[in-house]
Amino acid sequence: LHEHATYLVDSMWDQHPMMKDWECMTDILLEAPDQEEDPLDDQHENCLIEIMVCCVREAATGEYPIGRGQPNRKLTMKEQKQKEDDKKVLTDHFIGTLPPLLNKYIADADKLLNLLQIPLHFNYEVYTTTRRERDLDAYLNALSDIVQRHTTAEIFDAVSKCFECVCDVSFTLSNRAIAHRGNIIDKILANFNAAMGIFEEMDEADEDDLYPLLLNLRKLDAFHQCHDLGNTDLWDKIHLLFKAAIDNEDMSPEIVDKCFGIANRSLLWGLYQLDMQFDKVILFLFHFFTAAKN
Repeated sequence: LHEHATYLVDSMWDQHPMMKDWECMTDILLEAPDQEEDPLDDQHENCLIEIMVCCVREAATGEYPIGRGQPNRKLTMKEQKQKEDDKKVLTDHFIGTLPPLLNKYIADADKLLNLLQIPLHFNYEVYTTTRRERDLDAYLNALSDIVQRHTTAEIFDAVSKCFECVCDVSFTLSNRAIAHRGNIIDKILANFNAAMGIFEEMDEADEDDLYPLLLNLRKLDAFHQCHDLGNTDLWDKIHLLFKAAIDNEDMSPEIVDKCFGIANRSLLWGLYQLDMQFDKVILFLFHFFTAAKN
């Protein structure tokens, strides 16, 4: 099913209204079955979640799967209107049901990776227009718990992308999300600095000794992909890890890889900030000389 869920959904999209029955799908996952009903087993839950996520993607984007329809096809005005309406409806439903889904399946990485695709398709202004700040807080808290409990780079990457969407400054409540993201990054940095302090005191370190360091490097690398960590004084520590890798050939290749990723993104974010400042200087000079000319 993993390879074909998208095509299964697309083949039934225009014939079955149930493909947009978000309430039915989430009720099956969240509510306890009646006595005469058999509960879903793990495989059935995985299948339903994957199908549900494919339905969300098709409703929110209006895009056909690869091999179906014309590539790069532009939506008609009617299709565009339908897409925007569908996105509002699914957002209105999932901003209330996604947090309990994330909490229920927080220990299952495969289910989380699918569920974390849903908020990438939200119309975030629905939080504002329907006054659902509590649901937003529940969602942000669920993301924080996931970062705290999980250990894989894939999960951290998915959470980072979710924060990229909800922290978009065009979203009215983005400051709420930005503050929450800042708290998460502060905790990661504190744990990373603590792990680095222990590492610097070690004469020799095995894989278990280095694991806390690697775990926090995974988190930093994931968040740095979508978020500017700013002046977090990472360069000296990353340089120290590079030097340690040169001196110790047994250093975990993943640690080196994450260090390269963090260093690369630090440079890219720095260039981005320079570019932004350059644009501001050009605009200032334009206004200055225009005023002087007048």
